[in-house]
Amino acid sequence: QGRATISKDKEKIKELWEPVIKTWFTGGVDDPRITVIKVVPESGYYWDNKHGNVVAGIKMLIGATVGKTLDDSIEGTIKV
Repeated sequence: QGRATISKDKEKIKELWEPVIKTWFTGGVDDPRITVIKVVPESGYYWDNKHGNVVAGIKMLIGATVGKTLDDSIEGTIKV
């Protein structure tokens, strides 16, 4: 959860600009469709697997096959 604000701040757009973004915003930093969204988090939820993505993926496939959760991940809530 958090709060979001919307801005058309040209200086911030220039600061965050990357050339590849011109793929979508063909007018460059002056494209009128560009908007900056600033999110200030209040809380969040995290999930991390203990053994890496490959092992987690294999466990997910096996779990789906046998109909049992083999999840041994670490998860929780963070308050900011």
